[in-house]
Amino acid sequence: MPIRTDTKSKMRDACTTLPPVRMLTLCAVLTAVALVLSYLESLIPLPVPVPGVKLGFANIAVLSALYLLGGRGAFAVNIIRILLAGLMFTGFSAMLYALAGGILGVLVMILLKRTGLFSVFGVSVGGATAHIAGQLSLAVLVTHTVSIFMLLPALLISAVLSGLLIGFIAQLILRTPGLKRSVHEY
Repeated sequence: MPIRTDTKSKMRDACTTLPPVRMLTLCAVLTAVALVLSYLESLIPLPVPVPGVKLGFANIAVLSALYLLGGRGAFAVNIIRILLAGLMFTGFSAMLYALAGGILGVLVMILLKRTGLFSVFGVSVGGATAHIAGQLSLAVLVTHTVSIFMLLPALLISAVLSGLLIGFIAQLILRTPGLKRSVHEY
């Protein structure tokens, strides 16, 4: 059964309920996990003819942060992971595209979760599709080539599929017995 949030019993943003040291530690651990997943994903060649298709394994940590730490924690994990990956692996240009997609994607995930209408799967798919929209929009702005949007159908299909996969994995993690309690106990 998908994990759902409802507006009546929604937990306050963990940033306001966790001690600062605990919040910082959990963000650092999830950022490290996301960074390792980003690196491992870069080692997996995908046999797809469309440029820009990725599985988005780092979003497992971002989605987990959203449900465990709240929107601010997820935003911090995502942005710090993108900046570190850009400095360590991908370079400045790829980092800019990742930021465009990552910022839009995490903001959409935060908004979808706050509505209480979407499961982890819906939040994940929404974030993945917004990520694609952010990256393609930046590509159009940089290149002044609107025909880049011709990639949109193929990239949206890959975003939905990867969003479902990432949502499934994140849901398995979030269902770990005692996980939420251990994050919020102090």
